[in-house]
Amino acid sequence: MRFSFKIFAGLFLIIGCGALLFFMVFMDSLKPGFRQSTEDTLVDTANLLAEIVAVETYQQVVDTGEFAAAMALYKQRHFDATIGKLRKNNPSLQVYITDLHGKVVYDSTGLHVGADFSRWNDIYLTLQGHYGARSTLANPDDELSSVMHVAAPIYHQQQLIGVLTINKSNLSVQPFFQLAQQELTRKGLGLLCIALLAGLGLSLWLSRSIRLLAHYAEQVSLGQPASMPKIYGVELEQLARAMTTMKTELEGKQYVERYVQTLTHQLKAPLAAIIGAAELLDEHMPEAQRARFIGNIEAEAQRLQQIVQRMLALADLENRDTLAQLERINLAALLADVLQTQSIHLQQKALSVNLSVPEDMQVAGERFLVQQALNNLLDNAIDFAETHSVIDIKITQVSQGVTITLNNTGALIPAYAQNRLLERFYSLPRPGSVQKSSGLGLCLVNEVARLHHGSLELHNRADQLGVEVIFTLHTIPTQST
Repeated sequence: MRFSFKIFAGLFLIIGCGALLFFMVFMDSLKPGFRQSTEDTLVDTANLLAEIVAVETYQQVVDTGEFAAAMALYKQRHFDATIGKLRKNNPSLQVYITDLHGKVVYDSTGLHVGADFSRWNDIYLTLQGHYGARSTLANPDDELSSVMHVAAPIYHQQQLIGVLTINKSNLSVQPFFQLAQQELTRKGLGLLCIALLAGLGLSLWLSRSIRLLAHYAEQVSLGQPASMPKIYGVELEQLARAMTTMKTELEGKQYVERYVQTLTHQLKAPLAAIIGAAELLDEHMPEAQRARFIGNIEAEAQRLQQIVQRMLALADLENRDTLAQLERINLAALLADVLQTQSIHLQQKALSVNLSVPEDMQVAGERFLVQQALNNLLDNAIDFAETHSVIDIKITQVSQGVTITLNNTGALIPAYAQNRLLERFYSLPRPGSVQKSSGLGLCLVNEVARLHHGSLELHNRADQLGVEVIFTLHTIPTQST
């Protein structure tokens, strides 16, 4: 079961159960609230009518007086009232009046005149000087048939002379209750859906963050390049930072182990050659042979020195994330210095250089690193170029940077080596020789490109006459004034 589904299921249960409990409690409180509101209105109405009928009750003409006539006209009224979404057309109030003994002297329905209501709570309590009210089922078998009775004392010259009771069927209030219940149910379900959608969004956000962390941890465990994912949330950010710290420490350890292993492997051959030549020098041999062995020792020592220097330079670059000294570099002047450095190498193979560089082309970067990179690229181009051929160097401006392209005429890159040229210590034999380079030069160039937000590409030319190298520096170019 996916983590996001577990979170959503938990939120669904919590929100759903909470909403159901709230709805049940609220609905249980809704109906009494409606009845209490109705009772409040009936209390006011009963006391108002008690004042109106006080004189006629005292005169004992309430059943034939103006009040009875008004009630008869009220019962005949046709309403046209819209209350909320409901319409009210007919009167629903009924009134009866009793004397001091609880005997009904007036009934708007005409059904209970002369009856003894003294034992009903509305009459009994009111005659005792208390608030009198009752709710009685009109049909004992129907719980919805209850009728609310609210009484008010009738006074004449501050003397109690009778009781007026208003009754109203709860069925007349039931439609309003049902309408409110339906509206609350609809809105409650809407809010529940919104809450569940918010819960779904939260669960997806949490699961996404955790998936990013899990993927990040997996990349770290496999030793793959990985950057800390962008995660929102204090605890998750702390976890991501802790994993990044762990990754840095692990990479540092692996970096040292890898370098020790590769350095040991690379130093083994020249050291073996030096030791073997040194042992032979202890024996008697002709001077020419001795000189040859001494030359081998010097060559292998220089090779060792070159490997160590390049490894140190590469290690320094690999552990840097930014440029140390950003300056404006005039590329034409820089290439002139590089060509001057490589002049002897070029003369040895009788190579010429076709240079296409605008005199005012500048780029922001670290001069020493760019010069090292160009030296390595030109050195490779010379080694693999045919004698008496031409090396083309062209610099063009691209979006937010420059591209330096080198083309030579000579040996092609074998298919098996195409994807391995940027591997540390991987190199190809120089044409006409079994000797290889340290295999660190292109790695160094690639790191220089990375620090300048650029790239390095090597591939065979389209005409299959040589190799093309594209070295891009993605920093902001400027023009001299």
